[in-house]
Amino acid sequence: MPLDDDDDAVPLRDEANQWNYTFFRDIRSVVAACGAPSFGEGHDVLVVRPEYRLLLAHLTNLSSIRGVAVTGKSLFLIFLLLHRLQNRLPTAIQLVDDVVCFNDKGVAIHDPKEKIDLVGYWALSDSNSVNTTPSSTFIYSSAFVIQATSRKRDRWKEWLKEVSGTVIMSEPPHVLEIGAVLKELKLEYQYAKHYVEKWGPCTRTIIQIFKRSPGARGAHEESLFLDVELAAQDVCVNPTAYRTVDSRGSAQSVGSVILFTRPYRRQHKLSAEAMSYVPTSFLSNILNAYSKGVSNAKALDLFEILSTHSLTRPAAGWILETRVHRALCTEDGRERLNIRRTVPPTESTVGPADITVLATDIERTIQPSQTLLRGTVKVLRDVVDLRSFYWVPSAANFPGVDGVLADRDTESIYAIQTTTAEDHTSPADGLKKVWENFDTNVQTRCAWHLVVVADTKKLASKHEANFAREGITLGQSKIPVLVWSCVYR
Repeated sequence: MPLDDDDDAVPLRDEANQWNYTFFRDIRSVVAACGAPSFGEGHDVLVVRPEYRLLLAHLTNLSSIRGVAVTGKSLFLIFLLLHRLQNRLPTAIQLVDDVVCFNDKGVAIHDPKEKIDLVGYWALSDSNSVNTTPSSTFIYSSAFVIQATSRKRDRWKEWLKEVSGTVIMSEPPHVLEIGAVLKELKLEYQYAKHYVEKWGPCTRTIIQIFKRSPGARGAHEESLFLDVELAAQDVCVNPTAYRTVDSRGSAQSVGSVILFTRPYRRQHKLSAEAMSYVPTSFLSNILNAYSKGVSNAKALDLFEILSTHSLTRPAAGWILETRVHRALCTEDGRERLNIRRTVPPTESTVGPADITVLATDIERTIQPSQTLLRGTVKVLRDVVDLRSFYWVPSAANFPGVDGVLADRDTESIYAIQTTTAEDHTSPADGLKKVWENFDTNVQTRCAWHLVVVADTKKLASKHEANFAREGITLGQSKIPVLVWSCVYR
């Protein structure tokens, strides 16, 4: 299936714009046979996603637990049902009211409160407005219970506790997968990429756009835009309601149009770990615009929700990082960080004449900024005349740099690295990426520093010494980076 006919988007790479896929038509007849005739109205196609096959393989290998809640679409249950029937494996399913059981003797329909012998069965349960959790028939049987659910904790927490089960966060659909659905629905799949890169990977949203005539799509997108603005405003005003992906309650229905969820899979292992993210630049720009009107504290709450740092470092390290961020942009400006260096700096033989390094400069206090820059690294490019500010990278792609503090009075740029680990990646590449995104005037006028913040003096001094001896310099002029340590508890 090619998607390279989209005039509104950058063409996909040759190796990425084709996908051979398996699909099933007339899904409504299948779900009607399962006692849910209105299930999936307007979506009569099931495209078999690679994610479905991955989840199936994982579920097949689970033998030590009795229940799994899989976040994602209800169509995954239909895929499991069809797979089980094809292989003549006993399966029970509950989409709405009735429990429908398939085995080698045929099909039987049961009341959801009825006790049934389900030894060897997979019991498939959809979480919806009618049934939020699996029926007692499933929970108190010997079946392996699989629930398709939203990420709301109240949908799965209690019943999983009952059966000692687990949660698996599933991947959102890829643009090619959404395009395949559009193609089988005989919609304009060639333009899938444009709309997915604008509104995010939500199959339902994209289908709703394409089911309208070209002339009516603009009005529908205006409605979507208003929903996104409402969500952005709500997320920025009350970010703590969105702190975890599984406990948002009523906030989930509001924020889901801008805050999407994807799994975090350590070494490709399926688990309950997940992260919130804003999937497109269009949505990110809207959220950034609203975030500029909130306090530094709320802006950092939002950062903590969207940052991947919490998943890539120990809990103690993440706690230290968030505390340091708040200390360096306090709105009352009262907190100070005392820094020191014990290793003489590596001095450049060629450097700006107005930058001098004094051997006696071994201790100083750095002044936090009340100005927190919001947004991606692009905001640094707009800093032509140096002013005091603090900036936190929105993505963990600046190795060894967790924040950047600019001090206008001393014409200094401080790259902040927080750590509680004995071993740490060199900050050289991260520092160079930060430096490259500043205006030339700022690059050459300022003194550049790296501050290693740790929770013990021994650890802070160790990393300070290691990084100082690297002799990190910036640019063709080899501007030296002075390395400092700071103990913050």
